[in-house]
Amino acid sequence: MYFAYVDESGNPDPNDKDNKIYVLAAVVMHEKGLNSLNTMSTKKKQQIWHVIKEKKDSDKPPANFEIHMDHINGRRGLYKKLKNDNEKWSEVLKKIYYLVSDLFIKIMTVIIVKEDFYAIYPNGSPSKWAFELLVERINRYVERDSEGEFALLIMDSVDPEADNAKRDQILEFMDRGTGHGWEEYPEKIINFPFIVSSKLHNGVQIADAVVYLIRWYTRKIFGINPKAFFHQYSEELMNLMKYRFLDYSNIGSDTIKFFPTSTDVPEIFWNIFN
Repeated sequence: MYFAYVDESGNPDPNDKDNKIYVLAAVVMHEKGLNSLNTMSTKKKQQIWHVIKEKKDSDKPPANFEIHMDHINGRRGLYKKLKNDNEKWSEVLKKIYYLVSDLFIKIMTVIIVKEDFYAIYPNGSPSKWAFELLVERINRYVERDSEGEFALLIMDSVDPEADNAKRDQILEFMDRGTGHGWEEYPEKIINFPFIVSSKLHNGVQIADAVVYLIRWYTRKIFGINPKAFFHQYSEELMNLMKYRFLDYSNIGSDTIKFFPTSTDVPEIFWNIFN
């Protein structure tokens, strides 16, 4: 069995003008790598805790300590200990993406530039399109990588209502196929996703780190908020995890899919993979 950890970054709402890029990404691994994922993640979180903890803190991280990029970048929650220490902050980031680079995973992603999307689909849903396109890609990967195996989608829990809506969406498009001008049925995807709190699963936390960086790297390349502090690190960090992208040596739309296809992607976006 394969596990596909799926997470999003950005707000698909057309009224949110501050979030021009919406990204959905999957971190896919075979079940044989699960123990390694947990062992390596636990060890890395111990190292991160030693970077940020104060003298009065225990050497052991709190039970609820997780890799959570919004908290790290915003220095909130347990990461508020970083305060204005940019050296420690960048050390934490590098530890996280070195971890990603060492894991036996494949990354695939769908990136939506909202302005382009709503120009074609004024009443459309970026999250719905991105989810269906991403599941197609997970399904294709499992189909060509193995025989007789399936993928379980694992996602961060939001709330019972949102979780149920996501399950209903999966069941609906698995039954009808993706149906966007072609016939494709995700027959290798288990039709009932596993939805769990990120605090309880290292794989969900890794997906959060992956999708967060993809969005920030894309923002930088598209010249969105060019003075943002994180931009000076995004390319360096992408270099650390780029080898985990599916078909790295021949990167294509099954790995990184921009939607709609009319989006003008700057050529320098792809330079990092050359």
